[in-house]
Amino acid sequence: MAGKLDPDGLLATGSRHANQTATAEWMVKVGGPGDQVDQWVANIFQAADRQLPPKTGATPPFQGTADLLRRLSESSLKVGVLSSDSPAHLQDFLEFYHLTSWLDGWRGTEKEDPAKPDPALFYQLCNALQVQPQATVIVGDSWVDLRLAERAEAAAFISVSEAWGRSPVPGGRWVIQSWQDLSVVSDGL
Repeated sequence: MAGKLDPDGLLATGSRHANQTATAEWMVKVGGPGDQVDQWVANIFQAADRQLPPKTGATPPFQGTADLLRRLSESSLKVGVLSSDSPAHLQDFLEFYHLTSWLDGWRGTEKEDPAKPDPALFYQLCNALQVQPQATVIVGDSWVDLRLAERAEAAAFISVSEAWGRSPVPGGRWVIQSWQDLSVVSDGL
């Protein structure tokens, strides 16, 4: 859309595996030979990996993220990141933007892992952080994050809106447009 990826589109919100599966299904629908499509798609994605610059530089965190994480790391709160992206891409992102030292834990999604909104990986992260899922607040930017919060019975879901240029997630307990908005939200927790 207008020269950019749709922030609510599959490529932006789906895991690599989900994107490859959707691409293969589309190729079959338009007449691709079913027995070769999976290999074609894998080759296409690998070629894109080789030809395109790493996505990390094109996906900066929301403005103020590093400052927020630094402040949270000085508090008694534990902060974790659960991403639908691969562990390698998530690690690249966290290291590229120097965020790793302020996190208590993080988890990417492997091909064989259950995808959000299945709470299995969230429970693993909570266990590693030694926190109860019901004592967590999930901050996210898609309906998948809201469903994760509901299925995991998290204390609340906060919708991040304007930073990605997308509409708030309907059903979020709060909507924030910048990290500074969290100070208002924290008073309600």
